[in-house]
Amino acid sequence: MPQQFIRPNATTTRTTNGNHGLTPASVGSATMHECMDDTIPSTTDYGRCAPSPQGDVIVVELGSPTTSPTLNRAHFVRCALQKDATGKRADCLVELRQGYTAEGTGFGTLIASFNIEDIPTTSTRYRRRLTEAEAALITDYADLQLRFVIRTVKGVDGSAPVACRLIWAEVECPAAAEPGEVNMTNAERREAFRGATEANAYGTGYEEVP
Repeated sequence: MPQQFIRPNATTTRTTNGNHGLTPASVGSATMHECMDDTIPSTTDYGRCAPSPQGDVIVVELGSPTTSPTLNRAHFVRCALQKDATGKRADCLVELRQGYTAEGTGFGTLIASFNIEDIPTTSTRYRRRLTEAEAALITDYADLQLRFVIRTVKGVDGSAPVACRLIWAEVECPAAAEPGEVNMTNAERREAFRGATEANAYGTGYEEVP
């Protein structure tokens, strides 16, 4: 099945909710979305989020696909994240939304989400396969956003939490519908089942990929 990829092309929101005073910053590129729009993940530029226990929020707009899919299969959200240094745990809630405009007043429709736990100090890629029911919630592929909420854990000994890097992100979807009735292969059935299982897994719903 031909696939197409949509990647960040604008930065909508960059807010700091924590008490450490560091505004989310673009490192190596001018804007957050430019840090994350590589075809292949690159650590030469990234969005750096504050070590804020309450959670920084970064929202990037996604570009439009060449054609709007008419199939609800084979949709993926991918991202690459990295923690600044060893030490306290950093987590990231990743949301795919449609119609987001602003924090608190315009969240739009939540399509899918997953919570990445204990991000490592090396760049790591994550993938979440959407269920068919989740993909069916997308009614406008030209109005999709990725929302990242960084949460860090301060040590009980008083040691400071660690900042997180947003390195790369993309959404994959089918390029076009195939004619007639489409029968799933056994491999696709296994992938679809795994996607549904991951989506329903408490607190995770994602997998690490090479």
